[in-house]
Amino acid sequence: MHFFQKYFNFKQSTIVFACLLVSWFSPAQAAWPNEKPIKLIVPSAIGSVTDTMARIVAPPLSQLLGQKIVIENMPSESGHVGTAYAITQKGDGYSLLYTSNGPLVIEPNMHSVRGRNFPWRDLSPISLIAYTPQILVINQEWGIENLAGLIKKLQETPGKFNVGSDGLSSASAVVARLFMQATNTDLMQVPYSSSQQMMSALLDNQIQIALLEPGVVEAQLQQNKFRVLASTSTVKANSYTLPTLDSIPTFTALGYPTLDTQVWHAILAPAGTPTRIVNKLNEAIQALLAEPSIQQKFQTLYFTPQSSTPYALSNRIELETVQWRNRLKSLSQAN
Repeated sequence: MHFFQKYFNFKQSTIVFACLLVSWFSPAQAAWPNEKPIKLIVPSAIGSVTDTMARIVAPPLSQLLGQKIVIENMPSESGHVGTAYAITQKGDGYSLLYTSNGPLVIEPNMHSVRGRNFPWRDLSPISLIAYTPQILVINQEWGIENLAGLIKKLQETPGKFNVGSDGLSSASAVVARLFMQATNTDLMQVPYSSSQQMMSALLDNQIQIALLEPGVVEAQLQQNKFRVLASTSTVKANSYTLPTLDSIPTFTALGYPTLDTQVWHAILAPAGTPTRIVNKLNEAIQALLAEPSIQQKFQTLYFTPQSSTPYALSNRIELETVQWRNRLKSLSQAN
């Protein structure tokens, strides 16, 4: 009986999604004319986690809107270049930004003294997409069993070991600095242009520690090449389980609450995008995130889908901007 109930629930959700496709596919029902493709700007390299997630979202979103979507990658400066480019586009519905909290709330706080504006002030929030933790990973051959053993090793030999990051203004770089502050350790930060380069460096022992999103290192974890010692986020996935992380303690549980952080993705548009377009996009995103096939694809990258209203996303960005400003302030005062 339970099997048939699950089957019919899945079948019903599939029928609902199909009906949404039919009802929204006609360009005549679009919130704006189908004059040209929608440009989805991704401020990360092709093959990055952000890019991969954007490419999962783009096809069903295109179908729901009845509008072709073309992804445009603009990596550089921890997402600043692509984000700045998105801000300069017209708010006509033909330009969107798929990004993470790094370029929105972390990178601007690090460079606000150089006159950079906070980009979310020049963008129209549309919806959250998903979230995931970061995990602290070491090479399995190092032989360290837990976080306490790692910290002891680092404290005994300050400045000897390296930690990788996605760039000195990236979320992974800031979390690495927070880790050093919380554990009274000293590591040399080595920036890389991609997570793949960082993993290669970790395998080759060029770096000894990395803070990465779980989906990046899944293959290496299954092959027992890396060991995960802790996870940053205390928020548990509620729509599916994360088998690899089930037995991994959080930094907070281990006594380091300042490392309770999260990576999340969102879609925004240039400021001035009409409300009817923002609402249409938000409705479409909520529909696609409820689709089981999309949730399954997210699961393979250890992301939990989470939509939001534009207002809720705006509030989240404002709140986290202040939180990261305080974190970065504490780091600068410590130095």
